[in-house]
Amino acid sequence: MKTEFQIGIGVVLGDYWGGGKGWYASDYRGKVFKTLGELKSFIDKELQTGGLDSGMGYEKLIGYAIWATKIQTIEQHGQLFTNESSELLTSKGLDSISEWDIDSALAAIHG
Repeated sequence: MKTEFQIGIGVVLGDYWGGGKGWYASDYRGKVFKTLGELKSFIDKELQTGGLDSGMGYEKLIGYAIWATKIQTIEQHGQLFTNESSELLTSKGLDSISEWDIDSALAAIHG
């Protein structure tokens, strides 16, 4: 069985240059990792370096909520079977207002 993890779409919350804060879509769809730990490490590193905002250009990133998909593939009698499951990864240690901002952004994107 082959297992891989992919990053989906999500939102990033950040402080704007000159004041205020807001969210922007983060889209790394198609980026593949061998483990969920590698995926989480990548997201956390991108948050710290400012790359997670897909080019929006915040002064400082605050947090994120991004979907991760686990894809398992197995071959049986010459046929491939795939199972997918997703989970929402979120920043740790956010204040309640930032958590609300991210929840509101996700609702705006996903309805």
